[in-house]
Amino acid sequence: MNNLLIFFAIPFAVIVISLALQKLLRCPFLVAAIIFSIFLVVGFAISNLNIVIAGIIYAILSFVTAYLTMVVARLRRENNQENANNNNNNTSTCSCRYNRR
Repeated sequence: MNNLLIFFAIPFAVIVISLALQKLLRCPFLVAAIIFSIFLVVGFAISNLNIVIAGIIYAILSFVTAYLTMVVARLRRENNQENANNNNNNTSTCSCRYNRR
């Protein structure tokens, strides 16, 4: 395989697919298992052990990407809830009639 394909194109595709699957499935372990199973099937179909070994590395990359996506989504959701609570508290306790922010 071409080195550019191994070190740039396939990892980039794995990251993008992992982001999309994480948003759909919301389970990093399942996302990594799907990526690994795809590389496992392709590796055995082509009869190339290097693809199977690369699939393990790409599955780890997929898990890390999916886990970071989960953490970022959780932090954004918590931050939005805090902002909504602060806005509700500010408007309900305000005594000024024309208070605009």
